[in-house]
Amino acid sequence: MGGFPMFMVAPVLLTFGLAGAVTLVEKSNGLQFPEREAGHTELEVADIDLDGHLDIVSVGDHGNPFVNSDEHGIMVWINDGSDSFALYQTGEFGYGGCAVGDLDLDGVPDLAWGIHHDYAPAGQIGDKLMGAALGDGTGWGWTQWDTGLASGGEDWGMFATDLADFDLDGDLDIVSREQLADGASLQLWRQDSPTAWSHRTLTTGIPVGEGLEVGDMDGDHDLDIVLGRIWLQNSQDILTGPWPIHNYTSTWTHPHVV
Repeated sequence: MGGFPMFMVAPVLLTFGLAGAVTLVEKSNGLQFPEREAGHTELEVADIDLDGHLDIVSVGDHGNPFVNSDEHGIMVWINDGSDSFALYQTGEFGYGGCAVGDLDLDGVPDLAWGIHHDYAPAGQIGDKLMGAALGDGTGWGWTQWDTGLASGGEDWGMFATDLADFDLDGDLDIVSREQLADGASLQLWRQDSPTAWSHRTLTTGIPVGEGLEVGDMDGDHDLDIVLGRIWLQNSQDILTGPWPIHNYTSTWTHPHVV
């Protein structure tokens, strides 16, 4: 999911009037908090508390945690289904990207992330540059679930993150984009069991940038990775197989957004 400057996009309700005119009705009470600081981030939209209404999730911008801001940790704006959102924050870490998915296949949304600020105390959620937590269906109850993650040489600049079953074995794998001073990489983590992950770093041909998306670009029923200007073709052997690179444009002027 593409990173972008941190501001809260106000959800709107689309209504259609006479002659097909579109009216936008803002539905953003409660999204003004906490105050953000600066830098990019990533927002996810999902029904975190399983009440039928879409909520908003982020791990914040450069201000997370507590850098000229009240941001800290996992931030969930719970949608009450009318006009208002209530903020719940968990942990002392942030600044990066996140992805929502069912990591342990229990039917409840979980969260994975790649961050810059792994400032949490050792052994707590957010003490690694890449991490994950299991949700309990409330939006504020999270259990650390990152055994084996962030042991592949990840450096300071982790960012956009996504979850996908890249190898089609029935569980979710993780991809996160790493931005370094001398280049860029993709960090791939294949889920082998709830406590075991296998890792691969892709660097060849990876452009500078922070955003990513996943999708079936070639219609072969597996998920590929899309970056600015290029996409990487999944062979399903995600750890040792090829990831051929294809260009979809010859120019790209927004390296931090996909």
